[in-house]
Amino acid sequence: MAAMKKDFGAFELHEKIGSGGMASVYLGVQKSLDRRVVLKVLYPHLAEDEKLVQRFEREARAAAMLRHENIVQVIDCGRFEDVSYIAMEFVEGLDLKKWMEQYGPPPLEVALVLIRDLAHGLEHAHQHRIVHRDIKPANVMFTPDGALKIMDFGLARRGEDTTAVTVVGSVMGTPAYMSPEQATGEAVDERSDIFSAGVVAYELLGGTRPFQGDSYSTVLRSILTMEPRPLSSFNPLVPEEVVTIVQKMLQKDVSRRYARIGLLRSDIETAMEQLGMTRSRDLMREYAQNPVEVGERLKKKRLARHLDQGLYFENMGLSKIDDALLEFQRVVYLDPDNK
Repeated sequence: MAAMKKDFGAFELHEKIGSGGMASVYLGVQKSLDRRVVLKVLYPHLAEDEKLVQRFEREARAAAMLRHENIVQVIDCGRFEDVSYIAMEFVEGLDLKKWMEQYGPPPLEVALVLIRDLAHGLEHAHQHRIVHRDIKPANVMFTPDGALKIMDFGLARRGEDTTAVTVVGSVMGTPAYMSPEQATGEAVDERSDIFSAGVVAYELLGGTRPFQGDSYSTVLRSILTMEPRPLSSFNPLVPEEVVTIVQKMLQKDVSRRYARIGLLRSDIETAMEQLGMTRSRDLMREYAQNPVEVGERLKKKRLARHLDQGLYFENMGLSKIDDALLEFQRVVYLDPDNK
């Protein structure tokens, strides 16, 4: 079948790659520069709502102000034959949702860099007073170069006035990452993004989401009322400091969360230093290009370290028995058949 090529003003539309609550998503080409782009084209039935169109464009313009290595760049927005669109840079790679479906949760070291880079990108947006409002793995790209890039800035906002036009399925997909204040329809600020990033962090580190449920309402009830199980019960490798950081991100009471994402980033960086992580750029590139092999290599290194630590504590006698047990628990987590 020949690839679709449709003239769309300054762009050429190629295949459709998705659809969200407000727009269809296409791969395309910007003719003047002959470069690949991703185009979000507002659904025709929404185009009649002038207020909604204006907000779509206003937020696209705000998002275009953001220039950061951890954010997908908005390059243009406008209307072609009365159809509103937003054009964004095309980014190679997989989103984190697809990545985890394919390769499982990343090794601890990689997960920490992803959380730090997510915080970095959000920090830049928050400094420009832009709240993302829909942080979830499907909105975060992981490139073959090992870079993390947040998508859909300023497009994610679905305010009270447009709830009616939002297709049920598109809201359905993301309640698991909503902050409590978002779930109850209250005003949200950057701390809402911190909560959603906390859900992503929990999933990256623990391999499971903190708030589960088989329907929209059970997930929301879980977000509003349930305390998630401690991360260490899913993954004993996660250091205590990191467990505490994620817990703080996931506080239901806004005032008990991190007030600013920069504070969170700095805590994650401290935890990375304590783990002796210095060459994160190289690690991410290697992992992105060969996740299975790099994952195994990191696992072997960790296994040897926890085994040595465990034996060391064991030899120190009763006063260190809990430390020894934790190290051996980590060994068994990494290698269930270890003798």
